[in-house]
Amino acid sequence: MGVDPNPAMLATARERAAAAGAQARFVEGDAYHLPFEDNSFDVVRCERVYQHLDDPTAATAEIARVLRPGGRALLIDTDWQTAILHPGDPAVVARMTAAMLEATPNAKSGRSLRGLLVAAGFVIDDMGSEAVIWDPVTVRPMFDQLGRRALADGVITQQERDDLTAAIDAGIEIGDYLLSVTMFAVLAHLPPH
Repeated sequence: MGVDPNPAMLATARERAAAAGAQARFVEGDAYHLPFEDNSFDVVRCERVYQHLDDPTAATAEIARVLRPGGRALLIDTDWQTAILHPGDPAVVARMTAAMLEATPNAKSGRSLRGLLVAAGFVIDDMGSEAVIWDPVTVRPMFDQLGRRALADGVITQQERDDLTAAIDAGIEIGDYLLSVTMFAVLAHLPPH
């Protein structure tokens, strides 16, 4: 069962599931109001959602509501404050990163997952992290998106963006580039009643 508030994303998920022969179902909903009865699931997996939430405490309570006693939750999310972009002028990269952090509702969500689960009554079973490193094919589009936003917001100048673009392209050409961010995963369960 998949949940997303965006009908276009649901349509894509349905198409991909059908093509793979999966028996998954997808419904419209959001993290604050899951369209299910209490105690409906044994497992809930939530990936890269918390970074977009204004009220992660409410979302965690909603996950607890739909889980059966003893049910497990796996939360996976990003801590954008750990983002690294190389090469480029460190001052320009720092301004772009700061603007991205400010524009993301819960940019440091990864570091908060454990505490949110504990506060909602979960017992932590395991926690891990990994640096996600983008390859050149995905570095460029991600960089372009960050650069466009920073330029539109007046965080960087057109010249700074052009210089940073040239540095990234030159780095990719010779293999001296990096765009990474740390992802955290926390596995927890609700105590049985």
